[in-house]
Amino acid sequence: MSQPPVTLERLRTSVSGGFFGQVLKGEVVSCSDGVCEVQVPVGPHIQQYAGFVFGGIVGFIADVAGAWACASQTGPNVTSQMNIHFLAPAKGELLLARARVVRLGRNLSVAQSEVFVLRHGVEREVALATVTAAPLEPRPA
Repeated sequence: MSQPPVTLERLRTSVSGGFFGQVLKGEVVSCSDGVCEVQVPVGPHIQQYAGFVFGGIVGFIADVAGAWACASQTGPNVTSQMNIHFLAPAKGELLLARARVVRLGRNLSVAQSEVFVLRHGVEREVALATVTAAPLEPRPA
């Protein structure tokens, strides 16, 4: 029996005590119908020596936004593959990831995540990723 899609309320509750909520101070802005948006405030704890956000953090929020976009339609899942292109250094006040499902499958779903940095009120795209997610339970045929 497959699990129901992950709701915004359930997602916010589940991430509040983990790495995303506690360490990154991240927020799930929206998540439903195959679309997810998350944001993380930029501070010294996620920046490298030149003031840019670590690439691993940029990749992390691309991953979670993509996987959660899929989960909003398939239920709980796990990322099975991710490909990311870093387009520009992430230097600003806020990191944003927006993801949407591009293929919904029974055993694998694919989402595209775009990551932006907000600096002085202007958004700049810093990364583009594809996230492949496998549901924890296959969807019925």
